[in-house]
Amino acid sequence: MGSRLRAGGTPMLLQITPAERLTLQWLAEERHPSDIAKAFRVTEAEMRARMTTLLAKIGVNTPGEAVAAAATRGLLVE
Repeated sequence: MGSRLRAGGTPMLLQITPAERLTLQWLAEERHPSDIAKAFRVTEAEMRARMTTLLAKIGVNTPGEAVAAAATRGLLVE
């Protein structure tokens, strides 16, 4: 995966929110999106919207690609 930069040269993954980082962590732990929605106390539809935004922000198409990008950049706890 290439290095994706925002205007000004800031890597996109460095601009994710703490909640987005937690979402990535839980996806890496293979938690189901419906369980993540419950943890955030939002509807599944809201969680899907948040995940769509997160994927677009990172510049990937799937949650798996997002997890891989986050892992590559050391954003996940092992």
